[in-house]
Amino acid sequence: MADRRAVPESSGRDEKGVATVMAIGLMGVVLVVTVVAVAIATLVGARHRAETAADLGALAGAVAIRDGSDACGAAARVAAANDGLLASCVLADRTVEITVSVTTGQLLGRRWKLTGVARAGPAAPSWEYSWGHQPRSAGVRGAGAAGQAGEQQVK
Repeated sequence: MADRRAVPESSGRDEKGVATVMAIGLMGVVLVVTVVAVAIATLVGARHRAETAADLGALAGAVAIRDGSDACGAAARVAAANDGLLASCVLADRTVEITVSVTTGQLLGRRWKLTGVARAGPAAPSWEYSWGHQPRSAGVRGAGAAGQAGEQQVK
C-alpha cells in the first residue's frame, strides 16, 4: 500500500524572514513603550520640581512675613532658584499661598507646564501643644506652677 500522509501544499510563498519582520515589529513596540515611559517619568519629575519650588517658596514667604519684608518677592526668588516661575502669590492673615509653574522641554511634541501650590504661615506657639493647652514655664513639666512638688526638668 502506498503511504498517504497529508502533505500541505505550498502556496507559492516563501516564509523565510518572517521571524526577522516580527522581531523588528516587536522592537518598534518596545521602543514606543520606552519613549512613553521616559516621557511620563519626565513629567512626574517636573511635577515634583514644581511642588518643591512651591513648598520652598512658601516657606521663604512665611519667613519674610515674620521678618517684615516682601513675602511675594522672597517666594519668587526661591521659586526661580528652583527652576520655577511664581504664577500667583496671595497674602492673607500672616499666611502666604503661592502657585509655582515649571515648564518642561519639548516632550512628545509639545512643552508641558506643570504647577505646584503651597501655603505657609507662622507656626502655632509651642505652648499650644503642651499638656492642657496652657502656657507653662519653659523646660518644666508638672501639674502646677514653678516651685511646686512633682515637677521635673525636661532633658
